[in-house]
Amino acid sequence: MLRVTQKDYQECCHASARQVYTRLKNVNATTVNGVKFYPLPDVLAGLPDKYAYAVPALLARAVEDTGETVVGGRVDLPATEALERFLIRHVHGAAFRIAHIRREFFDGLAQAVKSSGWVADAEVLRVLILRDGGCLAYAITGNPSTVPENWAVKARIFALLHTSEIVA
Repeated sequence: MLRVTQKDYQECCHASARQVYTRLKNVNATTVNGVKFYPLPDVLAGLPDKYAYAVPALLARAVEDTGETVVGGRVDLPATEALERFLIRHVHGAAFRIAHIRREFFDGLAQAVKSSGWVADAEVLRVLILRDGGCLAYAITGNPSTVPENWAVKARIFALLHTSEIVA
């Protein structure tokens, strides 16, 4: 998952440290060497409309968690839905790219999984795939190099990690 710091937010949005603290105080952070890193999907979901111009700069500063493959769970659905609404409102072409990501994801999943166990969580998977760093970057920039080349592998792993039942 992509993450940004308070400093990234402050510099990209030209906001005061106090404003940044207030906006991010309810966002779950990961602390590394005394620096708090906030999930970019959650930061963007709570970004006021007047700061929509900062989305590309925040994406450029975001760092990918190394080795982390879980992007969230049911508790993250409202924020991810808010993120989707924000992107559709403020990023030209985002609605098309988000739909493209979802089509590719489910096509890859259909190719990779010979079980229908994941179907119960299809809506959860549909929403959460936007939290994936490469998918989020593609939704924002339109750069296809950020999405997986092999969707079957990506979709299977993502579904295994994000469904409530084991998919064989």
